[in-house]
Amino acid sequence: MVLRECHARGPLSDMLMSIIAVNNIGCIIVFSLVASAIDLTASWSGFGQLLPTLFDALFPLVWQLVG
Repeated sequence: MVLRECHARGPLSDMLMSIIAVNNIGCIIVFSLVASAIDLTASWSGFGQLLPTLFDALFPLVWQLVG
């Protein structure tokens, strides 16, 4: 917002916007991974239910990252 408010142009502001974009993407990915890990551990009921549990935990992760 500050860059837009000040109408900043140049290589530093371009690099700063790129770094912020990569940081935001990284945060979204890490948040999704942690949320999936929490879902996996919360719904873990033993090895008998491994595939449904993995599907329930990993499908939202894949959906958020790819979709």
